[in-house]
Amino acid sequence: MGEGETGGVAAAVGATPVLPQQKRRNHPTAVQGTNDNSILSKCSMAQLGYFDDPFLAEMVQRVTRRSPIINRGYYIRAKAVDHIMSAFLQQHADAAPQILSLGAGFDATFFRLKAAGLLPPGSVYFEVDFPTLIQRKTALIHQSSRLSAHLPEAPITSSDALSDLNTPAAQEALTQLREQHLDRAAKKAAANNAAQASDADSASEPDLATLLGHALLYEDYRAVGVDLCKVKQLRLRLQAAGLLPDRPTLVLSECVLTYVGPKPAFAVVKWSAEYLSNAILVNYEQIEPDDAFGHFMQGHFTRIGSALKGIGTYRTPRHHNERMIQAGFTTAEAATMGQFYRFLLSDEERLRVDALEPFDEHEEWQLKCLHYIICVAAKGNNLVNFPRNTLASCLRSVSISAESYLNDAALPPPATPAVTMVAPLGEICASAENVVAGDLQRFGHASLATANGLLLHGGMGGVQHQRQDNVLCFLPTLAGLRLGPIVSGNGARMHHTWTPGAQGQALLCGGRTSPARPCTDAWLHHNTDQWLALSVDNKQLLARWRHTCVFLADSTQGYLLIGGQTASRERPSPRSCDDPVVWVTLDVPNATAKVETLAVTSAPGASRHSAGLARHSHCCAALADASAVIYGGLDETGHILSDVLRVQRASDSATLVVQKLQFQPALPPRFGHKVSADVATATMLINHSVAAVEDQVYITCGGGNCFSFGTHFNQHMLHVSATDLLAVSRPSVPITTSHTLTEGAFAVRLTERQPFLVRDCAFGVATASWTAEHLSSLVGDREVSVHVGEDCNMDFTTRNFRPMYLRSMGKNFRKDVSNIEQTFPEVAAEFALPSCVPSWIMGEKLFSTALRVSSPGVQLWTHYDVMDNVLCNVRGRKRVVLFPPEQAGNLYLEGSSSRVVDIERPDLEAFPRFATAMAHALELILEPGDMLHIPALWCHNVRALEPCISVNVFWKHLDDAALYASKDLYGNKDVKPAAEALRLAHDAAERLQTLPADHAAFYGAYATALLQPTNP
Repeated sequence: MGEGETGGVAAAVGATPVLPQQKRRNHPTAVQGTNDNSILSKCSMAQLGYFDDPFLAEMVQRVTRRSPIINRGYYIRAKAVDHIMSAFLQQHADAAPQILSLGAGFDATFFRLKAAGLLPPGSVYFEVDFPTLIQRKTALIHQSSRLSAHLPEAPITSSDALSDLNTPAAQEALTQLREQHLDRAAKKAAANNAAQASDADSASEPDLATLLGHALLYEDYRAVGVDLCKVKQLRLRLQAAGLLPDRPTLVLSECVLTYVGPKPAFAVVKWSAEYLSNAILVNYEQIEPDDAFGHFMQGHFTRIGSALKGIGTYRTPRHHNERMIQAGFTTAEAATMGQFYRFLLSDEERLRVDALEPFDEHEEWQLKCLHYIICVAAKGNNLVNFPRNTLASCLRSVSISAESYLNDAALPPPATPAVTMVAPLGEICASAENVVAGDLQRFGHASLATANGLLLHGGMGGVQHQRQDNVLCFLPTLAGLRLGPIVSGNGARMHHTWTPGAQGQALLCGGRTSPARPCTDAWLHHNTDQWLALSVDNKQLLARWRHTCVFLADSTQGYLLIGGQTASRERPSPRSCDDPVVWVTLDVPNATAKVETLAVTSAPGASRHSAGLARHSHCCAALADASAVIYGGLDETGHILSDVLRVQRASDSATLVVQKLQFQPALPPRFGHKVSADVATATMLINHSVAAVEDQVYITCGGGNCFSFGTHFNQHMLHVSATDLLAVSRPSVPITTSHTLTEGAFAVRLTERQPFLVRDCAFGVATASWTAEHLSSLVGDREVSVHVGEDCNMDFTTRNFRPMYLRSMGKNFRKDVSNIEQTFPEVAAEFALPSCVPSWIMGEKLFSTALRVSSPGVQLWTHYDVMDNVLCNVRGRKRVVLFPPEQAGNLYLEGSSSRVVDIERPDLEAFPRFATAMAHALELILEPGDMLHIPALWCHNVRALEPCISVNVFWKHLDDAALYASKDLYGNKDVKPAAEALRLAHDAAERLQTLPADHAAFYGAYATALLQPTNP
């Protein structure tokens, strides 16, 4: 089915009536309308050369050109599906495979594959869609000589024509379908009083095509009509059409299952897993409903009568994987289209696509790709590794960054260390001011903070959705900024820069009027709100947009322009600027600007080229020492960059010296900066501008073209206190290695009561040898107790798991603590702690050792332990989220476990304080060979990202061992004084509830104060 774009459908495809607004609630006709939209977009994409499929044009009366972002959206969809399908067909070239396309619509994949000779001998291509749509497609096929040339002259009309239609199972299904047909005919005749009962008994025998929903049947192509919500009918009609359960089968769903709703969709997936013994299921679908783009996307589909019924349940790739496993598939992997585009397409392919037509909607493209996934599930011995093998490149965790060609020797050391520890930011509270005026609805504009207020210039927007040629002025008042007069600008443009310089002057330059027309003029703005047009030499060097511009107060003073995109009449597609570094000096009395290029140099021995600065959509800030720092952006092949560069003009003033700054951990790849969303105000933080006015940071306007769903303009101006912004940083987990950490240093770290991570641990021979096969050979047929959950978010409070997750217990699990030397001695013999761990931990202080084996996706509930422990990650990768002890009041603890089960999608209405806890949480990924120290009382949540094997070692860290509970099997019973205090606190809470509300509040605050630690 389609992805929901509208416009021009009736003329180009025809036959889809418009429904009244009150009836647009996933009416079948409305859902079929998404097919009509989709085929037009596929045709547009193919005609422009994005994807080679000449047969699509046979499905429409005329081809209508779509916008570049829609063409790209359908291109990435076609590439992703073709990638999976090609791998499947190559793997089964000699096995007569089957392909089953659910909700196929007017898709022409069968004809493309057959014409290219890509369908193996004996293969059969099945399609399923509404019966009325199958009738329309049948007519189109018969009308097209190009399509009909790849089919026999006449379709199959009898089940005796082919052996796979004449099997006992197919005949049994046909019998049931005949009985159902005759029963419906009899009931209809009786209800209408149109015939006697005897007439109903003698009703004519329905033909095969009618029984299969107006099906079109050939030896290698079979289109069957059925509503996917009717799974029983789906099973019977496909069985009667010859879908064999033992053939290798690819089941394809492109934007289909989400329309039918979670329960029917799950039933379809479950039927696929049960009926087919050797199969993969490929599902392309929308995700992430909760951000601004997601809300806008959902609203669009609801308006056109095709609501996304499944997105609320299957919100993330993980949720899609879980559905596949729960339905009966053995393995499942999912990748966003952002991952597919970044990691699987070659640089050459991305450059080819960039050259097809002018395109400049990079942030919107990224958001579109992040909101669509392809999920691949598999079952059957020869397909179990298929999902990971086909998506391996997409699922890798390494960050893409620019080539590391710079080092630190070219510049004197900066004021701050070259290696900087970076901590993630917590919650930032942004206040919103409602500014819905049409003039403020714009994006791609520039902003400037002056003594007179905040100025906005240009951008795309307004009632007519066009580039703007005016200046908005926001004046400071006691209540904040208010919109003042709107004055004329100096030419409509977007993605330009407006940079403050000396003496209240600001340079405006660059920008574009269209993706093929850059601006080459420059203007100087005075704080008196006057504009001075500058005469520019080498003005072609200013022909750029999405660049940065900073004022450097060095010996000559001027403006440094870095990066950007450009285009020309001869080369209309946007590309990186040939001269990425430009220096501009002004002669204000003569109203001239001198523009010259700067050479780029790095340290001796590094490769000398300027590719590291040939970027766009990055950010750049000037420093007090006349240098500047650059972060992120996109390179010419579309890679998102994560490097941070410090640049400064050399003493000869003709050279820019570049130094690469190192951060630990590395900063994330980013472009367009702040590509995120504020759900409360439906603010889409792309294509906005940021300006500092005194101690407030203002985020103005923004939005963009949301794929095929329409254009979104932000309706609010956000402002953030700079003080709050700087106050929300939190420390990261210290990292060391087992080779550099001594036993004494380890013991000192334990006294600090903070988590720390030790890398490069061998754990004896375990890291090298513990595979599933090896452990099976060690353990043999021993029976163990494991948790298998319907939900991967395991909850100890409600125990939502049933016998997927193994946690070893004592020999007598009712009386003994876990000790792997007793329960799994063969396994324990191969495991050892690193030499940096003090020997007393495994000696007199030892409490327990626990073996943990987990399937991918399993999340262990948030909880705390009353003893220190180390988590030794032997195999696989885990994500660990740690909460400091002072956040206990925000975690909604019940016993030692939190009531917030899914920390990735917490119910903040039910648990509002949990947002504060997450703002202070520490997060890290454990790799094989990592050992994490988790101090007692640090609540933690662990999710296996891959199949994982780990060992937990717990020890009694308190000097007074008598404080610990005597009957504690898991190390989660509170120490005795605390347990008694908690009992009394519960009792006190119950007593206070018997008082009037004001009294309860007073004494509750009083009691809370008594519990606070006091200074001696």
